[in-house]
Amino acid sequence: MNEGIAPDGSTTQSGNPPPYSSKFENPDKIKDVLNNVGPRTPNWNPPASGNSYAFDYPISGSAPNSFGYGIPSGGGSPVSMNRVKVVYKKDDGVWKLLTMYPQP
Repeated sequence: MNEGIAPDGSTTQSGNPPPYSSKFENPDKIKDVLNNVGPRTPNWNPPASGNSYAFDYPISGSAPNSFGYGIPSGGGSPVSMNRVKVVYKKDDGVWKLLTMYPQP
């Protein structure tokens, strides 16, 4: 297994492995984020032009409770993740969730 290389063979833009591998604690945490980051939610503010929109949730600060945990790329103890990176991409004029993952 190679660090920083996805199963499809793609790598990060820098070629370095990401700092953490993270996961949500449970499905309810995923639902909480989805209910607060998509179109027609108060946190939705995509750019007027362009086809991608990436932001952190919560918009400022961090959540009082963890969304999940991450393991540092070099190994070590789990780290609590109190923010989520959210990435949308516009496809034929419709914003679609591309990815979201817990982060510190």
